[in-house]
Formats: sequence, C-alpha cells, structure tokens
Amino acid sequence: MPTVTSKKFSWFKKLTLAQQHEAWRERRRKFREENDAIASAASIAFADASNRQATVGAELAAQTLLTRVQSDLEAKRAEASKAKLDVSV
Repeated sequence: MPTVTSKKFSWFKKLTLAQQHEAWRERRRKFREENDAIASAASIAFADASNRQATVGAELAAQTLLTRVQSDLEAKRAEASKAKLDVSV
C-alpha cells in the first residue's frame, strides 16, 4: 500500500506568538486611529451644519421682523399723513 507523504516548505517565516500579538495590536491601533479620524470628521461636519442652520434661522427671523417693523412704520406714516391732510382741509 503506497503512503502519501507531504513535504513542508518553509516559504514563509512563522511568527512567534508574541510577534502575532504585537502585529494584531498594531492592526487594531491603525483601525482605531482611522475610525477616530472618520468620527472626528463626521462630528465637525454635523457641528458645522447645525451652526449654519442656526445662523440661517436667525437671519430669516431678523429679516421677517425687519419687514414687519417696516410695514408697520409705513402704515403709521400713511395714517399720520392722512390725518394731517384731513385736519388741514
């Protein structure tokens, strides 16, 4: 009966357990740094969007108030000029 034998080729150097652990820790550190950078960029983007939304809302409110005050002022001026005309006639 023929037997099958296999040869082991040492093409790749086997890492020791300590080296495997150190490589794993290094991969985790890089992964953590990349995720921190992504999270930081997202946080900055959301903060910027929130600030822009608040600014635009405040500008719209100020513009609405200014328009309302101007229309009230025009109405009072028209009323005052009408009253002057009525009195002088």
